[in-house]
Amino acid sequence: MSIAHELDQLWEVARRAGVSDETFWHGDVSWTWARVRDYEKKLREEWKKKDAEQWQLGIYVQKAIASCFNKDAEYPKRQIFYDWTDEENIENAKQDMNEMFKKMKFNK
Repeated sequence: MSIAHELDQLWEVARRAGVSDETFWHGDVSWTWARVRDYEKKLREEWKKKDAEQWQLGIYVQKAIASCFNKDAEYPKRQIFYDWTDEENIENAKQDMNEMFKKMKFNK
């Protein structure tokens, strides 16, 4: 690869990172590199978050399929990966208790 080609590639990355053409060609090189590194860090964080979301979705799909083929496997009533607050945990417990009491009434 030629130096001109590599420079063009770097220019494209710098532009995506928000570096103006003027700054890229005539500005401080260390500032440009800092912006490019920040941009790459941001992209990695976005990819990591998206990967975690897709992994979580896969767990839900797996549980859904398992619940279709195995009567002992249940799909979760609530989100698995959500970090519930104390207030939400209390409300969830109340709902669970109400459901248990309803089942007990119907079984008599």
